[in-house]
Amino acid sequence: MMALFVTLLLLSLNLVWGHKIVVTSKVDYPSQVFVFGFHRGCTTFVQRLLNCHRDVTVWGENVGIFGQLRLLQEKYAQSPARKVDIEKYQDFSEFHDHFVAWANPFDGDEFAVQIGHLFESLYVTSPNPKGVWGFKEIRDLKLEDINFLFKIFPNCRLVLPVRHPRDIILSIYFSQWGIDEFSGSVKTTVRRLLKEYLAGIETFLEVSDQRNHLVKIINIESINYRTSYSGLFDLLALPKSGVNRKLFQNVVKTRAGSSYNEFARKVKKSESKMIHALTDEMIKSVLPKAPRNRALCAIHSWYPDLPVKLKKR
Repeated sequence: MMALFVTLLLLSLNLVWGHKIVVTSKVDYPSQVFVFGFHRGCTTFVQRLLNCHRDVTVWGENVGIFGQLRLLQEKYAQSPARKVDIEKYQDFSEFHDHFVAWANPFDGDEFAVQIGHLFESLYVTSPNPKGVWGFKEIRDLKLEDINFLFKIFPNCRLVLPVRHPRDIILSIYFSQWGIDEFSGSVKTTVRRLLKEYLAGIETFLEVSDQRNHLVKIINIESINYRTSYSGLFDLLALPKSGVNRKLFQNVVKTRAGSSYNEFARKVKKSESKMIHALTDEMIKSVLPKAPRNRALCAIHSWYPDLPVKLKKR
């Protein structure tokens, strides 16, 4: 109830403020770019790369607000809520003698449009009409969330960073919040993280199949100064001349451990070796049991060092 109240409050404020923002944009020029990926999967690194362009502003995480609003929109669309004629309802002469408990001035599709208006009113802070805006998130990795994203912003671009699963798990373990993440069985935690990783790759590939020209899966380990240019800014149809080269080079140079240094905890060398070996052990037992081969083939092509034996078709 509280989430619904906050949502409706924000939407009402959006209308009161009088924002008249068109959600869709020209086909040849995206207005939005989003970076979705894994926890400790280098989404912040890609966010920083994109922000080196003068016409791009990619903001940080927002606790998965988008996914929560998607659930609310679906709940409203499936409810008995009924859109009625606004003028007739305000006059009320046609409604006074019968019970219409779910009368509303908007339907489910219009609610979705208003969610788009809400996000643009919150994130579009520059007067530059050609500016590309967006945010990065690690909580909206469900296919339903991404499809809803494209429903609201049909011409947006989506960048999906992929990082070595072993490095993701090690990075989580070394972080300050890794103590909570690994508070139970280490083996169980590693197995769960690997299953989530595999499911995420499946989602990445499916989204890429559906909207190949709007989606870019980027292998983080292969990024360097040149590949970053071609992979990121070509997707956005932005001129590379808009990139601050000095800033860009510094981001590429400091990508390893860029946030780890700020949020790291001390870990014994023996612990590091243990989690490394355990991750490889779990990779052998978890990844080959995947129901489909496509994700495994993609993972193996990115990281041939992984101890994975692909199933024969």
